[in-house]
This record gives sequence, C-alpha cells and structure tokens, in this order.
Amino acid sequence: MKKISLLIFILALAVVFTTSCCPAARHEEKPVVKKQAPVEKAAKVEEPVFSGQGCDVCSLIKVVASAPKEAVIGQTYQSDVDVTALQHAGEVKLITRIPPNLKYVKSEPPATVEGNKLVWDLGSMNKDQVKKIQVWWTPEQEGKHWICYVAMAFPRYCVDTLVGKPMLAISKQGPATANLNQEITYTVVVQNKGTAVARGVVVTDQIPEGLVHASGKNTLTFEVGDLAPNASKSFNVPVKAMVRGNVCNVAFARSSNAGEVSDKACTQIMKKDVVVSLNCPQNGLVGTRSNVNFGVQNTGDTSLTKVVVELEYPAAVKVLQSDCTTNVMGNKVVWNIGELKAGAQVNCNQAVVADSEGNHCVKLTLTCAEGITQTANCCTLWKGVPKLEITKTAPPTAKLDSEFTYNIVVKNVGTGVAKNVKVVDPLPSQVSHPRGAELQYTIGDLNPNDSRTIQIPVKAVNTGEANNCAKAMADNAEPVQACAKTVIQKQSAQLALNCSEEMFVGKRGANRIVLTNTGDIALTNVVITAMWSSQLTLVAAEGNPNVAGNQAVWNVASLAPRTEKVISVEVMSKFAGKHCMQVSAVSAEGINEKVECCTLWKGFPALLLEVIDTEDPLLMNEETTYVIEVTNQGTALDRQVQIVAIFPAETNPVQVAGDTQGSIQGKRVVFAPYPVLEPKQKIKFTIRARAASKGDSRLTVEMSSELLQKPVKEEESTQVY
Repeated sequence: MKKISLLIFILALAVVFTTSCCPAARHEEKPVVKKQAPVEKAAKVEEPVFSGQGCDVCSLIKVVASAPKEAVIGQTYQSDVDVTALQHAGEVKLITRIPPNLKYVKSEPPATVEGNKLVWDLGSMNKDQVKKIQVWWTPEQEGKHWICYVAMAFPRYCVDTLVGKPMLAISKQGPATANLNQEITYTVVVQNKGTAVARGVVVTDQIPEGLVHASGKNTLTFEVGDLAPNASKSFNVPVKAMVRGNVCNVAFARSSNAGEVSDKACTQIMKKDVVVSLNCPQNGLVGTRSNVNFGVQNTGDTSLTKVVVELEYPAAVKVLQSDCTTNVMGNKVVWNIGELKAGAQVNCNQAVVADSEGNHCVKLTLTCAEGITQTANCCTLWKGVPKLEITKTAPPTAKLDSEFTYNIVVKNVGTGVAKNVKVVDPLPSQVSHPRGAELQYTIGDLNPNDSRTIQIPVKAVNTGEANNCAKAMADNAEPVQACAKTVIQKQSAQLALNCSEEMFVGKRGANRIVLTNTGDIALTNVVITAMWSSQLTLVAAEGNPNVAGNQAVWNVASLAPRTEKVISVEVMSKFAGKHCMQVSAVSAEGINEKVECCTLWKGFPALLLEVIDTEDPLLMNEETTYVIEVTNQGTALDRQVQIVAIFPAETNPVQVAGDTQGSIQGKRVVFAPYPVLEPKQKIKFTIRARAASKGDSRLTVEMSSELLQKPVKEEESTQVY
C-alpha cells in the first residue's frame, strides 16, 4: 500500500512540475505558425536567451531551463538545463519529449533516447548540488517550438558510523658509532598511526650491557597514557658507553587496545689506537743501497684522520727511492697518509745510501688529527766498499749482413779499490765475432772513480732482437751487468682486402684495404692501387685517392715497421651478380703484393602497407570503404603476400574485393595470399564496412609474406557518432 501511495505521489509531482515549470506542456502538439523569411539579414548579433522560471519537485529538485529567443531554421542551437538538489535526493531523472519540428543533435551529458523521449539518469544528488545539461537542437520548420522537461526524484536519508582502529608504531634512533666512555643519547618516538585512540600506552626501554643510565636502572618505563590518532610522543634516553663492541638498545610500546610494538637501535662502541714500526739494517756499505722499512697499523675501532709520518735522516744518508708518495724537505721525509681506517695497515720501503762511514740513525714520528703521537728510532753502521758500474751501448737497429760496434765502459764508483776486474761478454746468436761467441777481457785493479773502455766489432748474421749483456766482476766487489739491444731487420709486407660476401643491389658495400708492414724497416714511396669491375660504382674512399675510371691510387710516403695502412672504400652496384675488386701495393724497397675480393650482389623486397577510409566520421548504420594498398618498393620480388583485417566493435565488414579472393569471417576479413609481388608492383584490396556502435573505430590490418614472417600492422581510425 505504501508503494502505491508513493507512486501516486511521484506521478502527481511530475504533473505539478510540468504544469508549473513548462506552461506549454499541455500543448506539445500545438501547430507551428510559419513566418515569411526576411529578404535580408543584418550582421549577426548576439541573440537573447530566454530561461524558464524554475520549479521544484516536493522541495527536492529545482529545474531551470534556458534557450535562445530566436533561432534560424537548419542551424543548430544550444539550450541549457540546470538541475539543483534542494535536499538530499536519489534516483533523480530528467525527461523531455522531442518536439515534432525539432531535430535532436546531441547533449552533454549524453541522454538515453527512448523513441521520441530523451532521458537523463542523474542518480543521487546531495543538497545544493547542481548538474548542468546542454542540449543541441536543429529546427526543421519555422514557428515557436516548446521544449518541456519533467523531473522525478525520491527523498534520500543517510546515516554514518565512524569505525577506526588504533595502530601503534615505535622508532628508536641513536648514533651508529661512539667512542669508549662517550655520552650518547637515544631518541624513542611512539606514534598512533591508526584511526582510533590507543588506550593506556606504556613505553619501556631495555638498557643493554655495555651502556649505563644515570639512574643505574636496566629498564626505563615511560607512561604515555591515551594516544589520539596521528599523535606521537618522544623520549630521550642518555647513556654512557662503557664496553667496546656492538650494543643494541630495544624499546617496547604497549597499549590495552593496540597490542605491542618494538624497535631497536645499535651502536658500535669503538676505541682509538695506533702502532708504528721502523726497521733498518744493522750494517751497510757506503755507496751501496740499503732499505729502511716502516709501517703504521690502526689497532683501534675508528678511522684516524690527517695521519702524517715524518722520518728524519742524518745528513750522510740520502733517500734514493720510495714506494710510497712522500715529500722531501731537507733531511726530512714526510708521508701524508690521510685517513687510516680501523684495522688498516700501511707499509713503506725506502732505498737509502750513505756517502760516509759511521753509525747513522733515523727517527720516525707519527701524528694525527685525533691527538695521537707515536715515535720510533733505528740505526745502521755504514762501512766503505768498492763498487763497479758498467755501461754498454750499440746502435738500436742494423740491417742483416751489416757490421756495427758494441762499446763497453767499466767504472769503479765505490769508496775502495776494485781488485782484478774482468769483463765477460757472451754474444747473442744474431751477431758473430772472429774470436767466437764467448769473449773475455782483463782490466786488472780499478781505483775509485777510474774507468776503462772496450770496443767489440760484430756482424749481423740473423734477424731479430740481439740483446747483448756484458758482465763486469772483481774479487772484492759485486758483479754488475749491462745490456744493449740491437734489432737486426729485414723487409716484408702483407696486403689484405676485406669485402662483404653478399650485398643488396642499390646499397653501399664497404671494402677494407689493409697494408701491413710485417718487416723490421720502414717502407717508402708506397703506392696502393684499387681496380674494380664496370658493374661497380665507387661511392666513397678514404685518403683522397686519385680516381680515374675504374681505378683509384693512394700514394703513401712511408709505412713504419709493424704498422698498417687501413683504407675504407665504399662501392655500389645496380646489377645483380658477382663483382670483384683487385688491389695491389708496391714500394721503393721492392714490395709487390696483390689481392682480390668478390661480392655477390642481390636484390631485396621492401613492402609498403597503406590503409585509408573513404568516409570519416560516420553516423550509425552509415558505410565507409577501407582501401588497402601494398607496394613492393624493393629490388626483388616477395611471395605469399597476405592481408588480414580485424574489425572492432564499432564497425562491421559488409563486402570485400581485391586482387585476391577475400572472405568475411565474423569480425575478420581474410584475403588469399598474393603469389608473387614483383619489384615496384602494387596490389589493392577494398572492404566496405557499416557503423555498428558509437566510438573510435580502429581497424587493424596485418600484412605477412614470405619475407615478413612476423606480420606488419597498420591501424585506421574512424569516428562513429
């Protein structure tokens, strides 16, 4: 019974709305009064707009409609409707009948067309909410046209309940590292990230071994109480680091209605310490190299910064070489180590020599930015000794079968007489001497700073690197050795021509000429000549050659040993078949090399797919024709060229035609494969299609062939209204 009463109320409301909001509602079939068209119109002026006075449906919905005062037959005009909710309303609808002499074009938002009625389903509306509707009409006859609207709605009543959930979160932050006996502070933050109050929140902090709180307690408790949503509270926990190592501090947050959460922060408690070492030989010989070794080790837990090691040498000792980067300032050597990480160790070795006898001592001092200072000392007893020095020279190169001379100089650079000095010189296999391969020369005693010179003439008998080492020795001095290298050279060269085994007609083919001097001497006045068949055309060539007809010539001044001259040449052919290039290289030294390389030139297919529509846009049930063309733009034929068209929901295929038989298979159109598509040949297919539903229709066309194993896709868009 309630439903029947409500229905009667809605119908009555619709009648009242129609009567009050649209005076012409009862006269929709009112005959149209024709007016004679004016002979001439003035310039277009902005037309006044007439609006309905507006009305409401049981104080639920208010409708205000407006339209131009005048319109021109055949020209589309716009009318507007504002629907306002006076109270919360549901199932709101707006209805109008299409006048007989007006053509409905479109509306925004779109209306549902039910015969000669337009229906807008506006759904639920909140109080004071306004929904705007725009409608476009085209008058087809002169006269006054009435557009009347009927609104329907139901009262809407709502009730809400806020449901939430408390969610505790806790974070604990502290320093990642700290020094032993340092005061550190941890920060604990408890937060309610939920949507309801967390009740009776309590935070406890467990102080681990190695950390001490001023209270002496191992567990600290903080009463937070109730914590509102998104609220937080923080606590600082100061402690002192008492034990070396990694300590972790855990905090808990508990609530009567949100459970328990925890977080921890860990700190590495570290110690600073460093150890230095310094080692010198107990004894040394004056003028002889000796080694001083020193090192630094960070035995603490933290990095040391601005670490500097300073060595102070006596005036009689000089530093010859160091395997670490140092700065020498007078008799002091400074090593800037910089940062030294925990546990790291660095070492350095310095070669030193003393120029006088005596017990000479070295002092080491280490400093760093952290205030640590370490020192060390070591001493060496230096004594005078003879010392031999030998040098040997020879020409760097020599030609096969030529003669050259080794020069040997032996000198005593020590502080004592070198006794019974001898020189031994074993000759390498690349040279020969009349006295054989093992040569020996006696010099006798050699005073300090005295020297002797020995000349040894030899003949180059084999190619290669002749490394000749002579050794000088004495009864009371260390033997020394010196070597001289002479390359025994010959001349030779290798020519190579690289080209593609296959290349497509009309494309650039890359050829690479490489002349390598495989000998030991430079080649001079080198001439490289390239010749090619008449079916080839030179496109590009490096090195600016002299080109005449089917020949290019490069003049190379010289080519060093073990080097190569590389020339890139690009050629092109318009003729299929095997075409060759010949290259030769000659030099002043008698080099004469030749090489040939051939390429098989082939044509290639290249398919172009084109799709167009003859009509766009379409109205419902209108037709358009899709034209599909395939062109072979290449230089070779392609086989089994097939077209498949896939239609979307908005359009349907109706009729097909083309250079092969086509069939409609639902939303697909399949054309039989075209057997052979010659170069530059074009084939054509057409599909007549009908608009089935509104939207952006995207036709997809797939093309496959013997070349195109993976189909090529093309889309054509057609708008359907």
